[in-house]
Amino acid sequence: MTTITGAPVPLRLFPGERSISSTCSANCGGSCILHFVLQAGSVTGVRAGTEAKPCARGLAQWQKIRHPDRLTRPLRRIGERGEGRFVPIEWDEALAEIAGRIRQTQAEHGVEAILNAPYSGSQTFLNSRMGLDYRLLNLLGGQTIPVGSLCTGAAQWATRVTFGQEIAANAMADMTNSRLILVWGWNPAETTFASGTMAHLLDARAAGAEIIAIDPRFTDTAAKADEWIAPRPGTDTALALAMAQVIVAERLHDRQYVATHVHGFSEFATHVREWTPERAEAITGVAAATIRSLARRYATTRPAAIKAGSGLQR
Repeated sequence: MTTITGAPVPLRLFPGERSISSTCSANCGGSCILHFVLQAGSVTGVRAGTEAKPCARGLAQWQKIRHPDRLTRPLRRIGERGEGRFVPIEWDEALAEIAGRIRQTQAEHGVEAILNAPYSGSQTFLNSRMGLDYRLLNLLGGQTIPVGSLCTGAAQWATRVTFGQEIAANAMADMTNSRLILVWGWNPAETTFASGTMAHLLDARAAGAEIIAIDPRFTDTAAKADEWIAPRPGTDTALALAMAQVIVAERLHDRQYVATHVHGFSEFATHVREWTPERAEAITGVAAATIRSLARRYATTRPAAIKAGSGLQR
């Protein structure tokens, strides 16, 4: 679980206002503390609960509540997929239908025929942390679940084989000690993964760190970085392999660490040998000279940090 950092922020309320403290429901892991401000029984705004401020998405959550397009009732699709329409139904009817299909599947095919593959962009703090869907289906007799993760499977496996466990990373605040930070496919200025991430990045930059944003889009984060590198969408892996090729070919890696702790490095070195910056340039659109410069700076700057978003996972 991501650590929530930052001292509490005093909440100033205007006459007629009251507040309810809660957490952000976005499924990013930050679980930022939010104060929902109410007036005459309606939510009128959201304010940060700690000095480590939430991202723009979290602070805009109250707009979802009052948006005219917000779904407040279950919908059933009528007609064929792609050609049908959705009509509202009552909650009791929707719940009864879902429960009935679960029971029917169990009776006809066994519990292993139910595949539970949940993910979402917005869950409550309780459900995203406790996995109530897994608990429910287990109580009903069991379920089939996929191995790995839809959005972070590569990172989970990499950290497991590198550090011995899935969650093994420095706190976001430790980025302020870095001299070079790669923000790769990640836009914390607009949507983050931990409370106050953008503030930590800006603190690091003020302390002299260089920030490089790697993203096909010119985001608010890229606008605050020292350099923006824009690979074509879906070509992040080619860029990473070319960086590895430069680092290995120029012997910029920590050879003593590799010799002591790394298994399969010779096979890896053989694999990346053909991934020259020139080959990657044709795929990514990033100039070969830029790839070489990026690889050399990342390999030789100490300490350096890299925070990768979902692009490299998928």
